[in-house]
Amino acid sequence: MAAFSETLEANLTAANIPKTRFHRANLSNASLMKAQLTGHSIKQAARDSSFVDVFNILYLDDGSFLFASRDDMIKGLEIINNTFAQLGLEMHVGSDGKKSKTEAMYFPTGSFFNHPTNPVPALSPTPNFNPADDTLNEENYPITATSNRKQTFSRMTQKQRQDMYFSSENTNRIYLSDGTSYIDFTAHFKYLGTFISFDLTEDYDINNRITKASREMGRLRHFFQNQFVELKFKHQVFVQYIVNILLWGCENWAIKEHHFLKLNSFIHRNIRSILRIKMSQVRDEHIKNTRIRKIFFNLPDAQSLIAIRSATYIGKVVRSPNHCPPKQLLTAFSNNPRPSSGVIMTNKKAIVNSLHLLLPNEMEEIHTWTDKSTGETSSKPILNKDGELRLWLKIALDVDEWAYHIRKLQQPGVPLHPPNPNRPRRQPGTQDNNDNDTNHRNEQQQQQQNTPPPRHGHRRSRRSRNHQHHYQHQPAQPPHPPPTANHNINDYNIHNVGRTSYDSLRAMGLRENASSREIRTQFRILSMIYHPDKYSPSILDISAIEAQAHFQLLNNAYSYLRNAN
Repeated sequence: MAAFSETLEANLTAANIPKTRFHRANLSNASLMKAQLTGHSIKQAARDSSFVDVFNILYLDDGSFLFASRDDMIKGLEIINNTFAQLGLEMHVGSDGKKSKTEAMYFPTGSFFNHPTNPVPALSPTPNFNPADDTLNEENYPITATSNRKQTFSRMTQKQRQDMYFSSENTNRIYLSDGTSYIDFTAHFKYLGTFISFDLTEDYDINNRITKASREMGRLRHFFQNQFVELKFKHQVFVQYIVNILLWGCENWAIKEHHFLKLNSFIHRNIRSILRIKMSQVRDEHIKNTRIRKIFFNLPDAQSLIAIRSATYIGKVVRSPNHCPPKQLLTAFSNNPRPSSGVIMTNKKAIVNSLHLLLPNEMEEIHTWTDKSTGETSSKPILNKDGELRLWLKIALDVDEWAYHIRKLQQPGVPLHPPNPNRPRRQPGTQDNNDNDTNHRNEQQQQQQNTPPPRHGHRRSRRSRNHQHHYQHQPAQPPHPPPTANHNINDYNIHNVGRTSYDSLRAMGLRENASSREIRTQFRILSMIYHPDKYSPSILDISAIEAQAHFQLLNNAYSYLRNAN
């Protein structure tokens, strides 16, 4: 493929087919500190002479080729096909009515959709209309044109835009020189599990991800409804499998607010199903979505989950070598006039929004202005909307500090220790595939070294085992219980309760040096508060479901500490 790429570039250059050029900042750290992700202007392009030319993008035996016009694409496809033939390769083309595997896409400008279309139909009764007959048909309730409202990109559905797309001459089938082979156009190109749409929106891809995740939830319904599976294990499977399917490729999404609503709706609906919380309970007990996520081990919402993945990706990009295409395109922009209509959300704007969630304090600036009438000066903090690299690049280059901020989004409410500023920092070129979990894993290993191993072979009575099973599979488990008179310490990690002595003791409101007698006494006291048979709303400001779930947490902690001692 390397030989093909070099030969193709020479052939395309000889045919006077222009390259796709993007302007970008210089890749030195000093120049990147002056760069930004969005909000570029034509003046910046004139001031900064750096640019990157793109002829083709290759991945293994697949390739993507960019052309400025349909005429360039027709000539370019012929050259590509001939170059393949010179090297003994072939391009997947269509013939004999079969659709081609090689597909072409046309990306229209926003003005392509902004023109008067057919009149909008409206219902208008005829003089012979009988109000007693409520059936709607063409005889008694015909459709007549009464409005010529102009259709625009934002007013149209994606299906309407797709119909206009395929009705354009620019999407007609392209025939090669032999007259029998051809290339078809597509509206949604699928590659590595994600879709690129002709209108540069994410509606089609996100709907596809939700459909796939729903299908997998259906396949695992018996697992998630099994009362003998711990809720903690269900949470891990949901996050590692279902959420991963749902958000596959989200790092490249130009995601909007209504997309977040769809994703959050899917997440909350399935969490309620796992916790066996019915909508009647949600209405009667006024259970909010934030409360449902908190019960389910403080699962972040869709905005935070996508910000975590985007931040992980961006951190690896800025620490990658300068010759890598993602780093060269990070600050790149097109030196074309900005249209007044069309797609206003881009992937880089979505990345800036993720940075706002990840680094709310660092991305904040003081905006000052003067009132011309009174002369008074005012100021207020605002988030930098252009994602200027001077605000976050130094943090991203530090692997440990970047991972610390990501973990804060992953584990909301859990106290985390920031990295030591005097530690030896890893260099920008350091690669770590598990940046997010490095420090967290080291903390767990250190805690496990200081924790005596549990005794194996210890057997409990049947009554004790049945008692544990009865409370082990309740549909809720809050990570942070409300403080009570005998329980006011909640600085523990919910995932380590029942695994380490530190978090198990903290969950019970005890210190590290608590004796066996203190542990036993504390468990009895808390059982009188959180036991389902002892639950009282006047004492606890939580629901009965949350009280049952927290009693399960206490039971797990006490069982671990009893075996360890």
